[in-house]
Amino acid sequence: MKARGRRCGVIIGLFCAYVPLAAAQPAPTQWSSTEKITKGNCGEGAIANVVESAGSMNIKIFIDGKQVVDFHVPLAPDGSGNAEFQGATGLNIMEVAAGTGKRPMKNARLDGACLWSWSPK
Repeated sequence: MKARGRRCGVIIGLFCAYVPLAAAQPAPTQWSSTEKITKGNCGEGAIANVVESAGSMNIKIFIDGKQVVDFHVPLAPDGSGNAEFQGATGLNIMEVAAGTGKRPMKNARLDGACLWSWSPK
């Protein structure tokens, strides 16, 4: 009986230690952004649906209502980040500005032919 009581105390202690850690994680932030070409002749008007959580951002890009790409951007402590992805026009790099929540992004084809800016909605 004594050992059983000790095990319950350990389990309760571990649970109590875990609860503050779980509570400290912010809820994911969701927002969208629209694309505008700033250099080149590659088209514009795509929509990005963004889900940001601690240390990571998931971006799904839609063209004419059809999802064309889904990728993750690892975020630095200041909220900035970048990631390569295969887009409708070829290999691209997405750059996310520092901060949290809705913020500017830009992407470019790796060959430099086109550059886009993304404005949060």
